[in-house]
Amino acid sequence: MNGYTLVENNQKFGLKRGSEEVLPCVYDAVWEHSDSLFGFREDEYYGFFSATLNKVIIEPVLSASFLLYKQHDGSNDKPRYRSEFGIHSKDWVYIELVYSLIKEKDVFPAMGDMMEVVLVHDNGYLETLTTGDGYNFLLNKLLNLSFVELSEGQIVAYWNNNLPFFSTEDEQLYLENQPLAQALAHQQFIEYVDQVISEKGIDKEEIEFREFVYEAIPDSIIEACKKHLDKYYVVSECAEDYIKSFIYLAWLYANDYVVDFGDGLHVPDDRYEFEDPDGEPGINLIILRDLLELEQIIPLLKVSGITQDYLPVLAFVN
Repeated sequence: MNGYTLVENNQKFGLKRGSEEVLPCVYDAVWEHSDSLFGFREDEYYGFFSATLNKVIIEPVLSASFLLYKQHDGSNDKPRYRSEFGIHSKDWVYIELVYSLIKEKDVFPAMGDMMEVVLVHDNGYLETLTTGDGYNFLLNKLLNLSFVELSEGQIVAYWNNNLPFFSTEDEQLYLENQPLAQALAHQQFIEYVDQVISEKGIDKEEIEFREFVYEAIPDSIIEACKKHLDKYYVVSECAEDYIKSFIYLAWLYANDYVVDFGDGLHVPDDRYEFEDPDGEPGINLIILRDLLELEQIIPLLKVSGITQDYLPVLAFVN
């Protein structure tokens, strides 16, 4: 493309233009995204290089790995899932193998490390979305994006990341293995949190501990929260504990029991636990907060420092 050459050294890749190295040979993958753009990936993130401008226009901050439902290999140690394309087991695929399946005409939607949506046009023009209906629609679409491998090895985009189990035996196998996988992931997550807290000198003992008691929240506030969540779920058809989880998350934010490390990572104070109702271990709390627009109900769940109680009148304020 336009005099650019892909170079490789010890399974790392870069770009040259003539004899000039324009993209260092340190990346795990480099690919031609369009007539004027190259994509390049470093571990779990990727960015874009513009051939028109001869420079990087997005550093590797875009999420590069996606869930892949791979054709099941016949082993009995992995849960199986069913789709219209066959029987699968879970795996991962990187962006360089599937980017063409995500593009819509000449526009490519990508998700940044701070949950922003970046629209990358083939000519290198960039649009960043952080609010609005279009942002919410595209973010939800990207969060639910997965891929399915067909029997002949071809991969197709699949806008659903939660395929049904092939059998009750597969679901049981998943449930038997999941606690161990979650425990290992949770332990690694806690160790990372402790390290960052130590580095930043945060004294968690300065924050008052208060027990979350769902039944103590006034009915008017609960109803206002459910009315908000009804925009995203049919609350009347959801399990009560499922909806309680999101109200609990908003309560954690309202009462300053969430630690913000300033780098896009939000975790609960370690005297509290939050389990993603969809079973995602160690989920970054800001993802759910922003996806469900919990800022609209967080003020309702603040416990007054004066009365040490909730203020039901807030539920009636438009």
